[in-house]
Amino acid sequence: MKRLVSWRLPTTVLRLAGKRGVSLRELERQSGVRDGYFHQVVRSGRWNPRLDTLESVCDVLDVLASSLMTMAMDEDGDVPEDVLERSKARPGPWGISRYFGCAVRLVRERNGLSLSAMADRTGMDKQNLSHVENRRNGRPVPTVEFVHLLAEGAGEGVAGLMREMERLAEYEAMERRDYQLFLCILDIVDKTVGQ
Repeated sequence: MKRLVSWRLPTTVLRLAGKRGVSLRELERQSGVRDGYFHQVVRSGRWNPRLDTLESVCDVLDVLASSLMTMAMDEDGDVPEDVLERSKARPGPWGISRYFGCAVRLVRERNGLSLSAMADRTGMDKQNLSHVENRRNGRPVPTVEFVHLLAEGAGEGVAGLMREMERLAEYEAMERRDYQLFLCILDIVDKTVGQ
């Protein structure tokens, strides 16, 4: 397995914050973590946040979680300009941790792995893995290292699993907008028919 992403995240976040002109103190304040949090992370050289904390940081840095993971897993850790450009079109916070279990199952099945085979690859109990895949609303919120473990076990990579969670969240947001449009059309039809 590649070096765990939690050892690469602090450097990646620092580089991206520098490119965005965001200080560590400002990053702490805007992402809602306690004062001194990122100074402690930088000193330890390791960061294994829960996905909701990672999402808050990504919101402040205006980057998709999958892009941040891609940068963290890149050997030289550079922040490519095209990632910065793509992230400007980001539709907003989605709460991707809600889609973790579903994304794990989709990736596992897409890669032709049975639940037993993935359990063997990750060292997890099959029943626990099934529980992860079937939980609803992303509770409890997984940590980045847990996401990395399951992504590698599914043969996908952490950025790929994050992209799958983002895709599912975007799809749900699209369905919600379509449903709201449908309700508006019904309202207009009701008002028109009622006249």
